[in-house]
Amino acid sequence: METKDLVLLMMIPLILVSLVVYTGKSPSITGAQTAQIQQKAQDNILGTYSIMPSFKAKIDYKLEEEYQNITIELNQVISDCKNSLDIEQCFKGYANKLNWNCVELRDEAIDIMYDFIDKFNECLSIEESNVVCRFSLDERAIINRPTASFDLILTNENLKTKVELKEGAKTLATEYLNLENLYYTNYDYRDTLNERINPVRIIVEYKNRKPIIKDVFAIDDNSNRIPLSKNFLLYKKDNNVKFVEAPGSSFEAPTPANKVIDLPRIKGFKFCAKTGKQVYAFDKPDNTVKLRDVVYRFAVKYSR
Repeated sequence: METKDLVLLMMIPLILVSLVVYTGKSPSITGAQTAQIQQKAQDNILGTYSIMPSFKAKIDYKLEEEYQNITIELNQVISDCKNSLDIEQCFKGYANKLNWNCVELRDEAIDIMYDFIDKFNECLSIEESNVVCRFSLDERAIINRPTASFDLILTNENLKTKVELKEGAKTLATEYLNLENLYYTNYDYRDTLNERINPVRIIVEYKNRKPIIKDVFAIDDNSNRIPLSKNFLLYKKDNNVKFVEAPGSSFEAPTPANKVIDLPRIKGFKFCAKTGKQVYAFDKPDNTVKLRDVVYRFAVKYSR
């Protein structure tokens, strides 16, 4: 078994030594400007201006010592798991043992978009050329929705590509790819065919955690509907990627002529180390100061 390399270890403490403490209601200052009206001279209030003062308070909390202890434990976890046949399962075992599991309260639907973007960007960053990137979306639970349908829509906008995640008419999240134009190709003309497409639409349904790609298509410059591979195949040539036309693409043959790279080659695992301690802190989402758990959130990225 080849030793797997572990890279990019990050630890991000949730609670900092200096906490921003907020007290009282937001005061506001109303600024009045004078506008001259031709029919009748009078003063008009053109707007209000608000300020929210912040204060820093030092607290008696041994964050550095706690941080160092977690670092020592994490290094031991990495040492024990790096030669494991299944690194992810090894990490899960230690997360359960050390009470480092992450409980996400937000809707995991948003992660559908970032899952796609991360793998698309990984294909863009591959140094090799004339290769095929192949990937799928991860399984995931969608809160309160055992079956749910989503649209991923890629659109050219201001020399970048906008990625939107929609559920029906509602936009759940928006992000951008550093990609000026969208293209598609087929097998026979993969190195010369650079047909622009805009937009690209991916329809995915999640049923009992499993993603089912219902349709993938694009619209070309002549307003034609172009069916694209549901297997998420991207042809990487030089510094660009092209979606692969479907159906029956030779890229999907058992032995395609081009090298196929299955993504992700780099994976990650999130930990949330709970200390069992609390401090008073302000949090913007609920706009209140109250006792909050001290939790260290960090991730380990590893290559296959």
